[in-house]
Amino acid sequence: MENRRHVLKVLGAATLGGFAGCNGEEGVSEASGPIAAGQVSDYIIGTLRALPNHPVAVGRDEDGFYAMTTICTHQQCDMRKDGSVTSNGLSCSCHGSQFDRNGVVLPGSAARTSLRHYRVGISDGALTVFAGEDVPASTRIPPG
Repeated sequence: MENRRHVLKVLGAATLGGFAGCNGEEGVSEASGPIAAGQVSDYIIGTLRALPNHPVAVGRDEDGFYAMTTICTHQQCDMRKDGSVTSNGLSCSCHGSQFDRNGVVLPGSAARTSLRHYRVGISDGALTVFAGEDVPASTRIPPG
C-alpha cells in the first residue's frame, strides 16, 4: 500500500511538472488597470505591437486603435516572451497556437478561443489601455 502511494505521488508530481514550460511563463496573469501605451503618433495604420512591460498588444487599423491580451487562451503563455507579436498577428511557441492581427484564433491552433480585447482611451494624443475592461473585438477608437 505504501509503495502504491509513493508511485501515485511521483506520477502526480511528474504530471504537474509536465505543465511547466514556456520558459516558466505558462499560466501567467492577465493585465489589469490603466496602462500607458504611448502616443497616437507612435502607431501607423497596420501597426500591432506588444507593450514591453505588460501582457498587452496595441494595434491600429483603418478604423482606429484597439488593444488585446498577449496571453494565449490555450495554456496562458505570454506570447510577448514565448512567441511573437507582429503586424501579421500573434503566435505562441508553447503549443503552436496562432492568432490573426485581431486576436482571432486560427485553424490548427491548440487554442480554441480568441484573445480578449480591452478598452482604449485617447487623451491629448496619449493612448491608455484599460486592461480588464473587456470590449468586443470589433471595438475601435478613432485617433482624433
